Amino acid sequence: MFETYNNPAYEAEMLENLRMEMRRDPNFDMDEQAAAAREFLKELDEESLSANKKEFLKLAIENSILKFIELYDNPREKIRVKIQKVEDNAKLPTYAHLSDAGADVYSCETVEIKPGETIAVNTGIKVEIPKAYEIQIRPRSGMSLKTGIRVANTPGTIDSQYRGIVKVLLWNSGNEPYTVNKGDKIAQMIISPVPMIVWEEGEVNENTERGTGGFGSSGT
Repeated sequence: MFETYNNPAYEAEMLENLRMEMRRDPNFDMDEQAAAAREFLKELDEESLSANKKEFLKLAIENSILKFIELYDNPREKIRVKIQKVEDNAKLPTYAHLSDAGADVYSCETVEIKPGETIAVNTGIKVEIPKAYEIQIRPRSGMSLKTGIRVANTPGTIDSQYRGIVKVLLWNSGNEPYTVNKGDKIAQMIISPVPMIVWEEGEVNENTERGTGGFGSSGT
């Protein structure tokens, strides 16, 4: 059942139904609709349905509510990426909020990083990135603010042909050892298109406002 909610055709149908409802009712409120659906769940007649059917109906309605809210609040483009957990305690990347650019990435091991040391921390996942895209590994702002832990090769790039385990290069720039625990958020990842550069050899036009001004040319 759950595969249905991640099916592109099903999402397209739900989004079109949502748009039609919004066109029919100028006062359409997604939050009110979700609240009404959840109220209906509370009023299910326990005697008229078997426990299994009732549970199935609850899951179906709740998943529909979540999917409608996702499409309504965040109708941005979605890129589908196959992902595989290769460690028992690996966690899939997650978005803290639907509007976030980056998905949080988790460690699947406990490791101590000494001051000045850089360690490749295992996430326990593999990804199959579509051609013409990359995944970038970036620091988490809160972690960078509160600790001396940095992503060493910011931003790290995962190419579409790479099929190995994703590891995050964490560098301890502080003066104290830092312990990364299993399940800790250690970085964030985004997916980005990567057009290929086609070089056209010839004279470069330097007649711009900046011209050849380089390092420090715009002030301190």
